[in-house]
Amino acid sequence: MWSAIGKHPQSQMVAVSMSGWDFSSVGWRVRELARTTDGYYFASRVESELAPWLSVENMEEQRATLHPADFARFWECRWTEPIGSWISREMYEACVTGLEAFRGDPAHAYAGFVDLGLVRDATASLSATGRAAKTGSC
Repeated sequence: MWSAIGKHPQSQMVAVSMSGWDFSSVGWRVRELARTTDGYYFASRVESELAPWLSVENMEEQRATLHPADFARFWECRWTEPIGSWISREMYEACVTGLEAFRGDPAHAYAGFVDLGLVRDATASLSATGRAAKTGSC
């Protein structure tokens, strides 16, 4: 979408995003352009108060369990260097057993989702199953 903004003099774009880690990305470059250039509106939640439904105890639990770089990105809204890992190689290898199924039971509906980490960010995947409805959908 950003590349289309220059195609019309009255184009506007509203961008909302989480903090990231790729300082060479278009997200970072547009963020910095908006932050440092007159004519753009820029707002950030860096150093803001917690939302009223979040407690200090919740945040301390998150701080204790997340990698410091992930906590900084997710909760402090700070861009960080790409460090840390959610899943170690040993954890991943323990899941790959060679017994994975290639075809499911027709009595069940299956869905799978993948958020692919392209460079150094974590890849997340989810698979779910449930008894198929008469229509064959989940």
